[in-house]
Amino acid sequence: MKTESNLPAGEAGRLQSDVITRLRFPLAVAVVFIHSFGVPKEIDWAVVWGGPFTGMDFYQLVRTFFSYVAPTLAVPLFFFFSGFLFFRRVERWSASVWFGKLKKRFRSLLVPYVLWNLLSLAGYWAIHFLPGRPWYEWPQSLADCFADRGGWHIFWNSHDIGRDSINWLGLTVWHPTAPIDVPLWFVRDLMVMVLLAPVVHFLLRRLGGWLPLLLGAFYVMVLWPPVEGLSLSAVFFFTTGAWMALGGRNFVVEAGRMRTLSYVLTPLLLASLMALQGATIRLGSLLTPLYVICGCCALVNVAAASVRRFPHLVPRVCSESSFFIYAAHTLLLLKLMGALAARLFPGEAPALYLLRYFATPLLTVAVCVGVYALLRAVAPRLLSLFTGDR
Repeated sequence: MKTESNLPAGEAGRLQSDVITRLRFPLAVAVVFIHSFGVPKEIDWAVVWGGPFTGMDFYQLVRTFFSYVAPTLAVPLFFFFSGFLFFRRVERWSASVWFGKLKKRFRSLLVPYVLWNLLSLAGYWAIHFLPGRPWYEWPQSLADCFADRGGWHIFWNSHDIGRDSINWLGLTVWHPTAPIDVPLWFVRDLMVMVLLAPVVHFLLRRLGGWLPLLLGAFYVMVLWPPVEGLSLSAVFFFTTGAWMALGGRNFVVEAGRMRTLSYVLTPLLLASLMALQGATIRLGSLLTPLYVICGCCALVNVAAASVRRFPHLVPRVCSESSFFIYAAHTLLLLKLMGALAARLFPGEAPALYLLRYFATPLLTVAVCVGVYALLRAVAPRLLSLFTGDR
């Protein structure tokens, strides 16, 4: 049986591309789960382990796992893939190569970024006119809503996300920020990394693998200045992807070398994070970076195995709509699907809470895929603007 390490170069390269394609949709779904509800209820572990264990305790455990623990590796993997693809097949770095890539990213990153944030602003303005809103909450104009939402900050840092935590040195790590379309903080930080690509290339040529190793140490220790638009997650994972691409390394092969270790450590770290309530308490934030690194490695191995055994597992439209799902799901859809789920599964029983919890993000994803397919059929040019020709 062939393993990743002894595949022919061409087949290994195709497997690498197939793994990226395979993971795009489930990673986008994971992001939807992250945003599927607000702050979780603190879990009383004395009750969990000492009993009596109730249905509501089980509900809190499930949503903590699926929204605050397991999916935290989604965006880091997106950064890694972005860095890898940006520097892939770059044999000789030059200003012309960089400007050529900037031109492509202008259409694939900046244009969708601006359009989705403007659409998000329009959504926040329109929601004030829904039935049941008191008249004094109505903005007089879209310009008033623009000012209320932070003015030009809507394109950079109009939202606070997450919460403050601590690092291994006991220092406070300030919570991050996001533009008005909150998930697009990833695109914001990615655009900054693209602008800094010459610096990344220069440092990698001088320091080689020591640079991602050093950044990895910073990432694990959560040691980084609070610079909006330059998150440590973006810097570390984008640079690591760039290092593998510039060195001609196949990340599926590299992950395969650590398959057993990642398969052992990932569930252990998941269990530890659940015991610490994930990132919802200070101590849990110290283990999250370790879980993300191990989990990314394990997930690449799982994806490689699934691609080889089930090559057509994910429908093409799902993979193609991943960015659309990522950018669109917070634009009223989660609230609307949450209301629909409440109608579909009314009641106060823990089982109904659980059904509503899963129904909300899954219905949101289904609607996003459906709208994407419809726009692709009736307005492909408009869709290409919002997806950057993806």
